[in-house]
Amino acid sequence: MKPLRYALAILLTVMPVVPVAQAVAAPPARVDVYTTPGTHFVNGRQWTTSCEPYSSSVYRCRTNIWASQIARTKAGQYETKQGWVFNNLTYLPAPRATWANNPLAAGGRVGGTAAWTGPDGRRWRTECDTTTTGSNGCRSYAWTSVATRTSAGYTTVSTWVFNNIVRFGPSSVAPPKPCQLAVEGIKVDLQPAQTTATVVKTSGTRAVVTMVKRAAPGSCDVETVFTDSSGWIGYGGAVPASSRKQSTGTTPQGTFTISEGFGLAPDPGTSLPYRRPTSDSYWVLDPQSPFYNQWREGSSGGFQKGDSERLVDFPGQYAYAAVIDYNRWPAVQGKGGAIFLHVHGKGTTAGCVSVTAENMKTFLRNVTAGDRITIK
Repeated sequence: MKPLRYALAILLTVMPVVPVAQAVAAPPARVDVYTTPGTHFVNGRQWTTSCEPYSSSVYRCRTNIWASQIARTKAGQYETKQGWVFNNLTYLPAPRATWANNPLAAGGRVGGTAAWTGPDGRRWRTECDTTTTGSNGCRSYAWTSVATRTSAGYTTVSTWVFNNIVRFGPSSVAPPKPCQLAVEGIKVDLQPAQTTATVVKTSGTRAVVTMVKRAAPGSCDVETVFTDSSGWIGYGGAVPASSRKQSTGTTPQGTFTISEGFGLAPDPGTSLPYRRPTSDSYWVLDPQSPFYNQWREGSSGGFQKGDSERLVDFPGQYAYAAVIDYNRWPAVQGKGGAIFLHVHGKGTTAGCVSVTAENMKTFLRNVTAGDRITIK
């Protein structure tokens, strides 16, 4: 085959923005966040990865991380904001010879570091088979300007910024594709990193809630964990997530990840991050707060308590709960939040989905961070 073309257009255009806590190595996890498509919650961080063909024989995945970042405005001011930040590109394993004459792999050389300059004049540094890259791999860094925080405020500095990984191996294998399922007649995709899928089939203010789980790791065969025909949703019924507004008592329709759990009762044995509220714990619904649609302690300030949910005020419903990631990254003021899967109350909810206490515990014991729930 022909060598990969010398193409820099596909590389990240490095902007003067840098995450406050930038990760440059895949964290240990049950899934490789750099090569598995989908949204992942690993070590308390949110990651999203998409993959595509780079050439006829190599696949490439792009990974973003949700992080705080420092950006310089057009007026020359610095500001810190949250958002998706480019983390790196990963080229899936292919024979070393495939990368001949391509500087991203230093021409396929073994050991050491090579410096090179792209057609646009940007400086690059690539190292292969070092203690940093490990055997059978290369990493590339771009020399660029980034904004950073100092003891005196903010400044712009030039530094090497991590950009991509090339992995060598026998062949480049296409990233796994999602399993397509029909649960309660509703089509859902079971993403490669997902263990379970949950479907909420609504009718008026009632719902049938069904959870399925892979029969074996990587299998597209699933088994039903539970079906709860006693489900309730918001007193305003269900509406598309794109048109939902705060304080309407509606439940958002769509597919959302599950990232964390909480409850006034002890952890039932979930793999999700699980917190127990105190009398000072709130879910912020103050539309003017920068902490909108987040858990926050009242003593930390930054929001109006009267506009937010004090979690211990719902001892029955929040005995066990899982956070449905509606309107979270980013949180748009006015669209509402505090959308949970929780234990039944007396009837309809204010926008959440409720099931029996036993099924809620079962849900928490089977779900893993990044699994999805579909509400229709």
